[in-house]
Amino acid sequence: MVLCSLACLSAWASPSAGYSDPRYERLAAELEAFLGVPYVWGGEGQSGADCSGSLWYVCRRAGFHYPRTTARKMWAVWGGTEKSNWRDGEFGDLVWFTFSAHRPFGHVGMIKAGNEFYNASSRRGFVLGRFTPGNTYDRHFAGIKSLE
Repeated sequence: MVLCSLACLSAWASPSAGYSDPRYERLAAELEAFLGVPYVWGGEGQSGADCSGSLWYVCRRAGFHYPRTTARKMWAVWGGTEKSNWRDGEFGDLVWFTFSAHRPFGHVGMIKAGNEFYNASSRRGFVLGRFTPGNTYDRHFAGIKSLE
């Protein structure tokens, strides 16, 4: 249950502040600890992970359990509430991107707060990305759904 608006969240040291479910505090810590882990296609742990594997790993460690699958399949089966724009995102929301017409919803990340999100970059590993008007992430935004 969200007890605080996105504007309120960005003012706190932890993006999970305002959530009554303690798993969100653990999720924030796991995401921050995972920063810098290298990108490994098909990977799902501290030695390396792809986009869906990194989120599966940190969510599982925080107490959120769902099957390990690809970003595209996650979009198809995810039960969270769909939102219309990344600007509506809140901490923990999953955000998808389509970088190729042949692979719709082929990349997934997780909202931190404001315009920041966690994702596994094939070049930089697990990092914070940022939405800015017209940048790559903004242009290739495909959808967003709540974690639960």
